[in-house]
Amino acid sequence: YGELRQITARYNSQVNGYFICDRGRFGYEAVNSEQRIQHASIRNHNYPIDHKILLDHISELLLKNKFIGIGSPRASLESNYALMKLVGKENFFSGVSEQEYQLNNIILQLMQSGIAHLPSLKEIEEYDVILILGEDLTNSAPMAALSVRQAIRQQPINDAKEHINLPVWHDAALREYIQNRHSALFIVHPYESKLDEIAANSFYLTPGEIAALGNAIALELDNETSETDYHEQASTIASALLKAQRPLIIAGTSLMNENILKATGNIALALSKKDKATGLFLIVQECNSLGLTMMQPGPLNEAFRRITNDEASSIIILENDLYRRAPSEI
Repeated sequence: YGELRQITARYNSQVNGYFICDRGRFGYEAVNSEQRIQHASIRNHNYPIDHKILLDHISELLLKNKFIGIGSPRASLESNYALMKLVGKENFFSGVSEQEYQLNNIILQLMQSGIAHLPSLKEIEEYDVILILGEDLTNSAPMAALSVRQAIRQQPINDAKEHINLPVWHDAALREYIQNRHSALFIVHPYESKLDEIAANSFYLTPGEIAALGNAIALELDNETSETDYHEQASTIASALLKAQRPLIIAGTSLMNENILKATGNIALALSKKDKATGLFLIVQECNSLGLTMMQPGPLNEAFRRITNDEASSIIILENDLYRRAPSEI
């Protein structure tokens, strides 16, 4: 009857299986709202505009004015690309803060460096020792948090299969045998998280201290003693990573600290030198932050500079709220 009544997830074994978040599954009522904007309009015209008239109006503006486009990390890759093609790559800008722009580019550089495998959510479950630097996974990547919970059960499950010949499908018997045994999980974060209950060790440090500990771990992995206050913690974590067959490092942009990301890269590089099957899982702020970064748009402050200097007379803003992205005085 012309209403949206249900949203279900398309199955993807490598991403989310059948899972979909509660907001995605039940947050569809806004689509049916009578207050939703359903027609394009032009300012000072209080009635819906015919599609062809609107396109003619926009075409006329594009011919007369110097346009720039501001994309969004929440918009689809296709929408961002369409805007970039419309205004030209040199006139297309990121739509994120300067700090986030820099962090996203560091993430992309790490992913393209080839120093470690970039696992899917399903593949995370196969790693035997995990180090989380500066992320509260339950809040920033809850599906990854679930995968981490599955991962730390793998080594005890493998032991059960080997020692008492229990098949993997016999879940109740496996859980009874395993009890509270699990693989090593290390969490370094400013405050307590819900994963701390299953962690071998949790360290509560400031962002700067987290980066320092990360670099100390990298030095320990390279057989160099770190002359810092974190030698003991770094030695413990490095030892566990070296014993692992498949170590995994998880980090991201939640703390807005580029030194944490650089330290993460140093750890992954040090492990790769040891011929470890290292995994690197990196978390960004929004659903398409990485896709937008891969398009290599200009920084948002350059867009503001063009407007200030009258180098652009019109702007197309795509699915973005600049009050959240830019300083209030701009």
